[in-house]
Formats: sequence, C-alpha cells, structure tokens
Amino acid sequence: QVRPDVLTAIQADFAGGFAVDEEVADAIREVWHRDGYLLDPHTAVGYAVQQQYRAASGDNTPNVLLATASPYKFPRVVAKALQSHVPDDDFAAMQMLQQVSGVPIPPNLAHLQQLRPQEKVVVAPTDMGQAIIGAAKEVFNDDQRVRSGNER
Repeated sequence: QVRPDVLTAIQADFAGGFAVDEEVADAIREVWHRDGYLLDPHTAVGYAVQQQYRAASGDNTPNVLLATASPYKFPRVVAKALQSHVPDDDFAAMQMLQQVSGVPIPPNLAHLQQLRPQEKVVVAPTDMGQAIIGAAKEVFNDDQRVRSGNER
C-alpha cells in the first residue's frame, strides 16, 4: 500500500478501467469496420477503456494505443466479433478470419498446425522441483545434440 500523497500523485497521471467480453467484441468490430485494423482482444480492452475514459472525462488529448498481440493468437474470439458462426477449431477459425479480413495468418502461427501436440504432463506439487530439473536436462541435452549436429 502506498501513502495517500503518493496515491493522489499517481491518480493525477493515471486512469484505469476494464472491459467485459461484449465491450471487447464491440471494440474489435468497431475498429475493423472503421479502420480496417484487426485488434487482438487485449488491445481491444485497451481501446475500450480508452474510449470509456474519453467519454467520462471529456479529455480528448491525443494518445497512443499499442497493440499487444496478434489477433490470430485468439482466432475464435476475434472471428466471433466479426461473424455470427465461428468454428470450434482454432485453425479453422484462423482460416475464417483470414478470409473475412484479408489479413494473412502469421507464418509462425500457421506452422503450428503441422506440429504434433505436446504430451500433457501432470506433476504433483511435491514432485515439481525434480520435474523442472528433469525437463531442463532434456532441453540441455537436446540443445547439445543440435549444436553437435546429432539431431534426432
């Protein structure tokens, strides 16, 4: 907890807020239709809060909103903001989003569809230390094989 004078100083320079799912979808839709820019959900929260602040304060000082992620990391959320029917599969939703928006799927995310799913490992809290050490050794050993040219 900060002293009251520090809190007052912070509140003079900063404002905060939140956006519920419907407001996030509205922000994605609004910016897409107005500007042709596809927001990710995190950036859409920032945009919605920015608009709430402007409406409540009357402060229209120019500001910058930085996008924090690719909309393709959250394809179903973004696609649902633009379309009424969205596939349950993330990769199908990415394809739909690309068709609707014309914005290409980032190659690193498109490549994920070609990879095998990772094995799900469940570790008891009491075994966590050993599990981390074991995983680190696997990574280190894999790294050594790659560097020596002895890849699997």
